[in-house]
Amino acid sequence: MQKNLRGTFLFIRQVLPVMKKQGSGLTINISSGLGFEVYS
Repeated sequence: MQKNLRGTFLFIRQVLPVMKKQGSGLTINISSGLGFEVYS
C-alpha cells in the first residue's frame, strides 16, 4: 500500500503547480480491488 500512496503523492506534487496556474484541475486515481483481497 505504501507504493500506491507514494505514487499518488508524487503525481499530485508534480501536477499541482500546473493546476494552480490554470486555476483548476482534475485527477482521477484508479486502483484495482485486488489490492484489498487476501490470498493465502
